Amino acid sequence: MDNNFRKKIILTIGFGVAIVLFLIILLFFFGREIASLSKNIVESRQQIEKQNRDTTLFFELRQNFETAKGYEKFLNQVLPQREEIFLFKEEVNKISVANNLEHSSFNFGSESLGPEDLFGKVKFVVYAEGEYQNILSFLKDLEKSRYFINLSNFDIIRREDGRFQGYFNGYVFFRS
Repeated sequence: MDNNFRKKIILTIGFGVAIVLFLIILLFFFGREIASLSKNIVESRQQIEKQNRDTTLFFELRQNFETAKGYEKFLNQVLPQREEIFLFKEEVNKISVANNLEHSSFNFGSESLGPEDLFGKVKFVVYAEGEYQNILSFLKDLEKSRYFINLSNFDIIRREDGRFQGYFNGYVFFRS
């Protein structure tokens, strides 16, 4: 009977150990499968979020496109054509004469076109001499001209005789 009892205990313990080992192996494989599925779910969720952001950005761009079309129409009406930009030199000379500036000079520089060659800009350099107040008036009148300009740099230097020299660099904009 001791032998039978031992066999039963060994079989019971062995069967329990086998079940526990089977469950551990089963949990290991299911755990890997669950980890793989959760990774796929996370990736799918991230992809859906990215598509939602892209869709939102697309609609924002579409709205901005309509707004930009209005600005483009406005710019086409107010910016001079490329060929008209050469009249800017004459206008600068008239403004310098109107403000009693002497030894005024004007030079065009390099030209660059914007995206899709719709709009462009030409660099310019102006040199003028005169009274300080006249140079300031010249700058104000230059900004009020019908041309869109962007002064990128200007220097006003006082000479020994009390008069001033002004050097102005900037861009004048046009449409193609």
